[in-house]
Amino acid sequence: MGFDVNAALKKAGIAATAKPGEEGRSDTAAVDADSTTNAQADSPLKQRGASILTCHYTLSTGGYLTAAVAGVHTGTAISLMAPLLQHDGQISRSDLETYITQKFTAGHALTSPGGGLVAVAKLDASGGDALVEVTSEAVDTNADHGPLVGEPLRALTDALAKQVKV
Repeated sequence: MGFDVNAALKKAGIAATAKPGEEGRSDTAAVDADSTTNAQADSPLKQRGASILTCHYTLSTGGYLTAAVAGVHTGTAISLMAPLLQHDGQISRSDLETYITQKFTAGHALTSPGGGLVAVAKLDASGGDALVEVTSEAVDTNADHGPLVGEPLRALTDALAKQVKV
């Protein structure tokens, strides 16, 4: 899987470019992968036959972008990602429940409640369930949100989801 984030940014009408990795953060790899291969027997990854591939980027306009693709053989990918969605989107527990149980249509991203700090797009997957989750983070860790939220983040997530074939 490879994202063409710059093409997706352009398609979404966002005047920025991205490059792999998070400049200034030596503790973050450009790509992280978690799967059943390296998971403990009682972990949700192992129980659901899941994998999560997370890509990190630095935006030319400042801040960072993270795009994760999650796939499961059993259950739903959004259930697996719920704790991350709650954290990244600063979503209350009741809003999270409403968000993850709504109907997602493959290829159409929806932003999270409370400011749209996260966008999720269900992918058309055979043999399981998959999604793309995208969020941004400001360089200033005290900022309320990253540089991409709401409609721009949703449009970017739509464009990225169209690039993924599972």
